[in-house]
Amino acid sequence: MWNEYISGGELPWLCDDAGQCGGLAGAPAFVIAGDQNSDPHDGGSTAINQLLSNPRVRATPLPRSEGGLGVAIR
Repeated sequence: MWNEYISGGELPWLCDDAGQCGGLAGAPAFVIAGDQNSDPHDGGSTAINQLLSNPRVRATPLPRSEGGLGVAIR
């Protein structure tokens, strides 16, 4: 969903409470906060990889956590 939203364009299925539909228009700065329950290296989610490869996303530096290594599925 986030990947499609930041790519802009007509998204008739994505509407806000005011009835405005579509993705993020133009080229404004944005922040997507939270862990999104996705890890590009652990868990096999293709959604996070699509988001990180979007040209509008600055994918470096990636968030990291020393504690994350201790609970990683490998």
